[in-house]
Parts: sequence; C-alpha cells; structure tokens
Amino acid sequence: METPDSFSRPSRLLDTLPTKAIQLRIQLNQQLLAGSCGFDKPIALSFTDDEQQVLRVIATERFTHHTHLRKQAVRALGYQRHVDALDELVRLANATHEEETIRLEAIQATHRLAPAVGLIVMQNLLANGPSMLAPFILRLLSASEQADERALAQQVLSLKKNQSLRQQLTQEQPKRTSPTAPKADRPAKTRS
Repeated sequence: METPDSFSRPSRLLDTLPTKAIQLRIQLNQQLLAGSCGFDKPIALSFTDDEQQVLRVIATERFTHHTHLRKQAVRALGYQRHVDALDELVRLANATHEEETIRLEAIQATHRLAPAVGLIVMQNLLANGPSMLAPFILRLLSASEQADERALAQQVLSLKKNQSLRQQLTQEQPKRTSPTAPKADRPAKTRS
C-alpha cells in the first residue's frame, strides 16, 4: 500500500499474518522474553519441531542487537533432548568469535543437557589456555556435586601456570559498609 502525499519515500506495508515462519518467530520472541521476566510465568520448555528450528536460528544469529533474546534461546536449547540442539550448543561454546555471555550460557546448557559432553567441552576450553571463560568454568566445576568435576577444578588450579587464576578465585570480595556522612571541614562551634 503506497502512502500518498508524503514527503518521505513511498513504502509498502506487508501483511505477515499468512506467513507461518514469521508468526512463529514473533511468538517465540515473546515467549523467550517473557521467560526472563521475574513477574511473568517461566517459559514452556517443550517446543514443536518447527519451533526448535526457529529456536536454533535465534541462537545462531550473531549480528543482532537482541543479545538477551539470544541468550534465552541458548538456555532453552539446553532443555531440548535433541542431538541437533546439543551439536549447536557445543559449536557455540567452542566458537571463539562468539560473545562471552553466549559462550557461557552454551557451556551451562551443554552441561545441563549432557553432563559428560559438557565436561569434555570444559576440559578442552581449560586446556586451550587461560581465557575469560576460565574463572566461570572453574566456579561451575567447583560447585558441582560430581567428585570428578571438583577434582578437575582442583587439578587445574594446582598448576603453576594458573597461579593468577587461583588468586583471582580466592580473593575475597571487599565487604560493603554502609555509607558514612562526610566529616566536617571545621570543628563545630560550641556555645559558651
């Protein structure tokens, strides 16, 4: 539909209702963003085959401004029991060109979906040398209920080359104190 008598260039309106893929994408976007709100109900973790394909597309779209939506899609992929979802999560976790937040979410989702595969991914990432992900991976392994995962974290931290990482993890966070009123420049005048 042309816009008559306008000072801007003419544009056309597109009716997206008959397009199933666009409707599905809009619904998934709303569902994923609703799952991130503390006041709304959490997202439903069962998706149809068509929704899973769109979910994988959302998780792999790198050049968008919807990082939070993408992070939610990666988290939702971690609850799907499909080999394709696991392959995509492993690829995202190992991709060095991905954002750290997406890689961290992919590591957690891989570990949740298939703990043995997640452990192998974490071992490979730790073996590749220090990275921004190492403290997160070591915290995840240290907090694990599995003894072999905790032992791996201790083994990595015991290496001499990881001394700075060990110091970083053992540093105490400074305790926050309540703010105090600033001291006066001059002594208070007293009445005599």
